[in-house]
Amino acid sequence: MDSTSETVTKNTAPAVDSVAGGSDGRTGGWTRSWMIVVFAAALAIRLPLMTQPGFGGDLMQFVMWADRGAALGTAALYDQRPDGRRISNYPPGYLYVLRGVARVHDFFAPSDAPLSIQTFGEVGLSYDSPETRRAYFFFKLPAVLADAALAMLLVGLLWGRVGGAWAASAGMACAMLPCLWHNSAAWGQMDGMLALLLVLSLEAGQRGRVGWMAAVAVAAMLTKPQAAMIAPIWIVSLVRAARADRQAVARAVSAAFVVAVALLWPVRSRLDGVWDALAGAAKYYPFTHLNGFSAWFLQQPIDAPDLGQLARVYARDDSAWLAGLTPRAIGLVAVIGIWTYVFVRARRVIGGADSIERWIDWAARVLPLAFFVLATQMHERYLFPAVAIWLWAARPTAAWAASTGLLALSVTVNQCWVWPGSAEGWYTEWARRAASGPWLGLRTGVFFSLVNAGLLAWTLARRPVQGR
Repeated sequence: MDSTSETVTKNTAPAVDSVAGGSDGRTGGWTRSWMIVVFAAALAIRLPLMTQPGFGGDLMQFVMWADRGAALGTAALYDQRPDGRRISNYPPGYLYVLRGVARVHDFFAPSDAPLSIQTFGEVGLSYDSPETRRAYFFFKLPAVLADAALAMLLVGLLWGRVGGAWAASAGMACAMLPCLWHNSAAWGQMDGMLALLLVLSLEAGQRGRVGWMAAVAVAAMLTKPQAAMIAPIWIVSLVRAARADRQAVARAVSAAFVVAVALLWPVRSRLDGVWDALAGAAKYYPFTHLNGFSAWFLQQPIDAPDLGQLARVYARDDSAWLAGLTPRAIGLVAVIGIWTYVFVRARRVIGGADSIERWIDWAARVLPLAFFVLATQMHERYLFPAVAIWLWAARPTAAWAASTGLLALSVTVNQCWVWPGSAEGWYTEWARRAASGPWLGLRTGVFFSLVNAGLLAWTLARRPVQGR
């Protein structure tokens, strides 16, 4: 267990007490009750969607990886295909989950209906059959459980910080916001798992528990490399803890090492493939955007996604564009600039003159939004973790509620613009209308790209709010 500084302990004790029940049994009872309510609400809205077809390309890929991983081992997913690319471009974290899903699926499936090449093809074509419905359910289940766990966790963490009403509101928003359940229960993606890990790492960093923070940070990085977008928070939290406790760095390094070894050992024969998944993420799709409503969407706006004609419809990010610089380089410089600004504003925090809790709240809202708005190659789903993080950074103000609601609307419309849902979805027609626009006379993508850029500018200009 990590030691915590006096300041961190003082500021986080109410939150710890609220989760456990604390000295006030009535408050603890209400906290636990609302945790159960939001967990149940998250499952209730997601369960009807879980047996419906999801986004065929992604689910088909997950089924194939799961089947191969269960049969040949996770390391086999980093074998090279005839075109030179790896079978999987994901780090091993989620691949282990998929391997487990394959085992659970086959345990509950009839003996004559395990995962197979036929399942792989039928899921990709969005067939509706007992076999595909079972596959849809089990492959969506991990992200759905992560969503529900995060909603419950938010109530417990926030109750002692911002009050019961705001904590319950944040948890219920996590349970009910369309951008969150559409991603996991309808689409079938796994961003909810990454969001849960990021929130856990932020909470540990805020409490000064840098060993736990480092362990979860490594797990997040080995699940999706985009987790690195909040690395400045991990660094500042570690530096500040080290000033008060010389053993903090040793604990963090030890915890990170243990988790890294645990996750990499099963794929030790294919570490080159893992490295490709991590380092190659920044150049896997060499385009300025991939349907994400980032600032780069404004460079070459489109009216509808067309992934079948990438080279013709989407602008490359590795060709010279401005003053001989490529969009990729410009985006990288912009993100580094934001990181530098975030570090500059952390100077008083590192010295102990300002509250790390308030700084982390602010930085946690800036960094994922800046990554999405300024970097190239953004998919529509890459802003998903920002919504979860903004809910975690809740504060009892109208400005927080309005800005978080606007961000959630932007993410919802972006996802629905790419894929409004299955043909059987009760909300699909609504999603299609919301995504079609125009919004205030502007194309959907243009309007929400401006919204996201505006939210980033507004958040950068905000000063950390005194108190939580």
